[in-house]
Amino acid sequence: PESLKEKIYISAQGFDQVNILSVIDGEIQEEQEIISVNQLENIMDTPHFIEIDKDNKFWFVTLINSGKVLMFDLDNNTILDSIMVGDSPALMTHDSNQKLLYISRMMPMNGMMGMPESESNKIQVLDYSSDSLISLTDFELPAPAPHGLDLSDNGMYLFVASNTSDWVYKIDTSTG
Repeated sequence: PESLKEKIYISAQGFDQVNILSVIDGEIQEEQEIISVNQLENIMDTPHFIEIDKDNKFWFVTLINSGKVLMFDLDNNTILDSIMVGDSPALMTHDSNQKLLYISRMMPMNGMMGMPESESNKIQVLDYSSDSLISLTDFELPAPAPHGLDLSDNGMYLFVASNTSDWVYKIDTSTG
């Protein structure tokens, strides 16, 4: 049988890099690709979360300290675009049919490990249909630090959990 080859993408926050490990038949190989995400000189950008759109062959990473989201080509890991979204972007989910990326914020960490905290109450929506990142809209929530998020299979609803208020929100993606 043909070997199953996969990759594992790991954000290395303290090194401003994403490590890409090769996996063959379930075993991690010694080969590794290291992608530098350093965007701001003399400042740790702190890559936090990686979202992969296998259908459209892109991957994205949030940089919590510099407030950016980066977009990469999945086949060759070259950077395609970056966009400033501000205020500690954290987790992401995507709709591969609409080519939309949803971005949450860091939750309060009580000063743990020098991690930034967000004061935002919004989820940002980015469009990547033109193979670049374009800010579309924000979904404003009545609670601060919306962190956990997921998208329904049909892309109609975004579910958001607020760490600070113990609420879960269901957002209609077409009407907000």
